[in-house]
Amino acid sequence: MKSFKQSGVELGMSLSTVLRYFNQLKIAEKEKPTKIIHLDEFKGNADNEKYQLAVYNGDRELLTILKDRKSSTIKSYLESLEEKPEKVVIDLFMQFRNVVKRTLPKAEIIADKYHYVRQIEWMIRDIRIRLYNQNTKYKDLKKYWKLIARNPLCLTEKQQKRISKLRKLNTVFSECYGYKEEFYKLLEVSSLKEFEKGFEDLVERLEKSEIKECMYLSKTYRNWKTEILKSIEYKIDNGFVEGYNNKIKVIKRVSYGIKKFNILKKLRECAFCSVN
Repeated sequence: MKSFKQSGVELGMSLSTVLRYFNQLKIAEKEKPTKIIHLDEFKGNADNEKYQLAVYNGDRELLTILKDRKSSTIKSYLESLEEKPEKVVIDLFMQFRNVVKRTLPKAEIIADKYHYVRQIEWMIRDIRIRLYNQNTKYKDLKKYWKLIARNPLCLTEKQQKRISKLRKLNTVFSECYGYKEEFYKLLEVSSLKEFEKGFEDLVERLEKSEIKECMYLSKTYRNWKTEILKSIEYKIDNGFVEGYNNKIKVIKRVSYGIKKFNILKKLRECAFCSVN
């Protein structure tokens, strides 16, 4: 992970020479299966676009990088695939779901586990912040925010006692943390039918809670219920994608930002593919 300028200094070349050699690199192309594809965006400034979109297949191979996340760009790419995807894994971004449904009506859309678990973490965070802002007597909710954000099923005995004390501070926080515990227990269930039943029950109680953060969460879960159930059924997520996309962040940071999309795309491909 070196910048073009640093590489030039080490090789005794000018920056323009390094770029010329880099532009002559050819990525070894091969046919890659596309029955399962994973879509995930990452922030960038290439060609004045705020986001770029990485596409991977079920074998964890990089298929391509799209210059933006616009519906027209995604649609053109999906239509260009000879082997039409049967499953598409996305985060909870409505635009992705809409374009996949229109372009690939027979494909199954799967919600990424990390993103729908994060929704309930955001619910707890928002309630914690709201309570603290209302009254400083809830300062412990701010002090122990890392503990509150942890998986409730992985706490030590000492941490569980601390959580019990925090729940006694406020009934609203206690109720919401109970929803979080229940959701994490649901994720451990192996039966899809059992999960669906428990999930529906949880969403209904969130709707009836009259707590604004819980009611907002219930709308999100209700809207994405089908895709979340597909995630539980197939046990497919974007975990590896999130890790791979960290590579591009390192490349961008070393390079102090990459303004040209063609350079960004080739750097990304070089990180995962062989070159000639």
